[in-house]
Amino acid sequence: KTNEKMKVRIPAGINEGEAIRLSGKGHAGVKGFPAGDLLLRIRVKKNEEFVRKGYDIFTDVNISVRQAILGDKITVETVSGEVTLKIPEGTQSNTVFKLKGKGVPKLRGGGVGDHFVNVKVNIPKNISRSTKKILEELDI
Repeated sequence: KTNEKMKVRIPAGINEGEAIRLSGKGHAGVKGFPAGDLLLRIRVKKNEEFVRKGYDIFTDVNISVRQAILGDKITVETVSGEVTLKIPEGTQSNTVFKLKGKGVPKLRGGGVGDHFVNVKVNIPKNISRSTKKILEELDI
């Protein structure tokens, strides 16, 4: 019995509960038989920003009322890096945008999942008198 330190390659896209087999790294064989296999059961650490469902990622992004009304370009963090997302004019709160191919890579090839961005419009709780007057004049 010994302890052995080894590096193990964890493939991108592996799911919670899946296993990686390390051949010949298990218990020693009996009477000259080869050593058994070591199975590593994977636990995926939760992320506060991203929610994973299968190979798809879901996030919420807050935008201002001005951005929702006039449209804008925002930066969205994905598992593969930052992406620019175009917010069209008149975007409503809880509109979901799909970033195709920006999710989790699928094991054994087969493409990449998608990233879904749920846009939430921040409505200010306190506004100045001048802002209130402008909004009333605009009649929105």
